[in-house]
Amino acid sequence: MTKNSSNLVKVLPNIIKQLGIRYRYCGEYYQCTCPLHNSTKYNSLTIFEDGGWKCWTSNCNEKWGNKLDGLVRGLGADPDKLLAGVQYNIEYKPEEIDLNLPVLNISRDEIRKRLQIPSPYYLKRGVDAELLDRFDVGDCFTAQMKNRAVFPIYNKDWGLVGCAGRTLLDKSYIQKWKYSKGFKSSRSFYALNHAHDHIVDKKTAIIVEGQSDTMALHGFGITNAVGAFGAKLSFGQSKLLKEMGVENIVLALDPDPPKERGGKIVEGTGPMKTRQIIDKYGKDFNITPVMLEGDPDEMTQSEAEEIFENYV
Repeated sequence: MTKNSSNLVKVLPNIIKQLGIRYRYCGEYYQCTCPLHNSTKYNSLTIFEDGGWKCWTSNCNEKWGNKLDGLVRGLGADPDKLLAGVQYNIEYKPEEIDLNLPVLNISRDEIRKRLQIPSPYYLKRGVDAELLDRFDVGDCFTAQMKNRAVFPIYNKDWGLVGCAGRTLLDKSYIQKWKYSKGFKSSRSFYALNHAHDHIVDKKTAIIVEGQSDTMALHGFGITNAVGAFGAKLSFGQSKLLKEMGVENIVLALDPDPPKERGGKIVEGTGPMKTRQIIDKYGKDFNITPVMLEGDPDEMTQSEAEEIFENYV
């Protein structure tokens, strides 16, 4: 990441406002229409918390560069002048990230009563009922997570810090995943309440992308696995791993095969993000990438044991 992009990331919400971009915050990224090609689709542009951005309809990021300063220049602004108009701390210090996410005033028993557990939606998709019950996954038909399969997210002490909801209505205009208001996915992991002690004991964390992937590995007895809420590893998540004494990270991101886009072969998200994470955090952890043929939740018991037997 360039110095400009690194500095821009520190004040990302203010930078987006300065650029006059209307957006909505989705827990770990910002979503808006792409102002570089006058898009009318509300979700045509995604700006990630690490400063990367992606135009899904016209690939504007390929023209201007995938880092935040590229987006700034594409909008006709100068990154240095833009930063001069925003108050920020010039030295980014991961150690200053506050990992104490607010614990919601809802007990585990209360959240379970609000959900239809085990989730009928995931039962139909073949997920084991015992596993759904163990992780408190259920369908919700009221309030903020209405018509979503809900994955409660706990801290290491089983305090509820948020929820992730997968829509039950597969409509193109409905956001597939949604986080509860105020939840910071960049400072947490899914299944930390189940995996924390195992990770501390082994000094090794197996990191996958999604909630279903995480549950599947735990179902196979791979109990030091957590989900990163996407193909990423944020500064906050890396600090959390350090505080647990983690020395080794096993990255098992979705394989995501290459795709053809605009006459070019574009690398899959999983392999691309794996390389970026190694480049970014290789000095802090021993990082082992695991090449998968399919998503972790598509594995069999024997396949999972063969792949992860040296890391549990």
